[in-house]
Amino acid sequence: MPKDLAKYYPENYWTFSSFLVWVRGLVYGYFQARRMKWVKELLAGGTILDVGAGEAEFGRSLAGSFQVTSIEAPFAKISNKEVLKFDFLKWNPRQKFDMIVFWESLEHTPAPEKYIRKAFRLLAHRGFILVEYPRFECLESKIFGKFWYHLDLPRHLAHFTDVGLRRLILANNLELTSQRSVFAPEYTIAGLAASILNVFKWPILDLPTKAENSPKYILTLVILLPLLVLAALAEVIFFGIGQSPIGVIVVQKSFDEKN
Repeated sequence: MPKDLAKYYPENYWTFSSFLVWVRGLVYGYFQARRMKWVKELLAGGTILDVGAGEAEFGRSLAGSFQVTSIEAPFAKISNKEVLKFDFLKWNPRQKFDMIVFWESLEHTPAPEKYIRKAFRLLAHRGFILVEYPRFECLESKIFGKFWYHLDLPRHLAHFTDVGLRRLILANNLELTSQRSVFAPEYTIAGLAASILNVFKWPILDLPTKAENSPKYILTLVILLPLLVLAALAEVIFFGIGQSPIGVIVVQKSFDEKN
């Protein structure tokens, strides 16, 4: 693991400029709509902790019946002042939470079992943990290997198979509620297109934040459009055969630790 992870998270990891602003907004809107639906199927209201919250779009989407606490790594270049910047493993809030979510964030941690254990301690009785994650054993991963977009080295410090993540979580005294692949076209289509670009050493996230007028930026957009059409067809097929690159697992705390 690199000693300085911060340098692998440029400003445009969280925020894009110009043309990509509305694209990012549209994608994140679909993210949050899907995640809100999952939450509301389990809870009518209560307290939620979002670990690896980014700019806290999820928290804003649930304003009202839920009280959402958003936390990010100390080095995160986040503009939202309401997002707490702490080392999660050293953070000791006084309250318990009805739900703790890791939306595509657990794989960014160097010791995911410690994060799950800490989440267990912060959960209220019968509280839920939801983890959305890239599925390392999926067909896309096997096809693209080191070029797979969701591999995302060195930002992703852990990689999960369905069985591996389930074993990790169940070893931490949590009850499995459900685990399934996710049809997430707003995310996976762009991910597949990016994997193809990676093969040709054209990583889209490495474009500078203010590069809209550069030939490489314009050429990337021209190449990307037909790739997205092909990727959309492929993702429908992948999901249909149980090979979506994204999964979600829901677990529940059935008892409290004695010590």
